[in-house]
Amino acid sequence: MLLKARQDLGSLASRMSRIFAISDIHVDIPENLRLVESWSTSEFQHDVLIVAGDVTDNMALLKTVLKSLTEKFYKVCYVPGTVPCF
Repeated sequence: MLLKARQDLGSLASRMSRIFAISDIHVDIPENLRLVESWSTSEFQHDVLIVAGDVTDNMALLKTVLKSLTEKFYKVCYVPGTVPCF
């Protein structure tokens, strides 16, 4: 079992080249949304993105942005901020 876990970890490490972290991107601000939308759909395919903090208080926009990011990055980890989103 440990050998399998090591193989899986090695496989992930060989695909993942970088870890990026961003916070409080507030995509309700049009300029911020345009910036996020402008990121390459191919350049980050082996990378992990940590999105922390406030993204938006609009649930539909949050879903759209997170979906877009998951299409650009290998993995996306989202940690909500203090802006209520309900």
